[in-house]
Amino acid sequence: MNVAARGIYPVASDDPVSILPAGYRPTRSTRLDTAVYAARAPGFGARYLQGLAVQAAARGWSRTETWGLIAAVEERMAVWLIRPRRFGPGALAERLPGGTGAACDAVREIAVAGGRGGIGLAAISGGRAPAALVRDLDRAGARVGLIDGGAAAELDVRWAVEVAIVPVLAPGALTSLREQIAAAPRCGWCRVPVLGTSCRRCLGGAP
Repeated sequence: MNVAARGIYPVASDDPVSILPAGYRPTRSTRLDTAVYAARAPGFGARYLQGLAVQAAARGWSRTETWGLIAAVEERMAVWLIRPRRFGPGALAERLPGGTGAACDAVREIAVAGGRGGIGLAAISGGRAPAALVRDLDRAGARVGLIDGGAAAELDVRWAVEVAIVPVLAPGALTSLREQIAAAPRCGWCRVPVLGTSCRRCLGGAP
């Protein structure tokens, strides 16, 4: 159930579970339909989750099971945005949500992801992304691909590299994972099945 950078699914309202991405630019919050999953991940990270939801539904997963899978994966994924600085040379790297760092930090996380059951995906948008950065991501083991639009268009920058480090979901493990999700307790706020002791999406969200 890996989704490479090429051929990723767009966010579509008629999918079994639609993913509302967190924008790279602040946006006004809107009231969501119960079929919409509000992701904390922006851009390519949310598009990866959407592809995961489509594939889970195609395997016969219910909406609740799919929500549980998406929530569990999102809590265990890391998202980076690397883009040119507005002023001066070099690149600006952000670990989302709410982190800072350097491009080498994202490359380093990808390099160790394999030993932790993960894999790095890198989506390049715009033009003339630094060749050295792309080479480093590839050598670290990322699956690198090009996408139209992406963060470069959203942020109106020359180029952008979106990195998602996600857990590897082997087909043989999905049956066991589905059983765990079916038996998992529900978050008292959003009712999503919770694999673990808490639902991080809803911290601070309950009245």
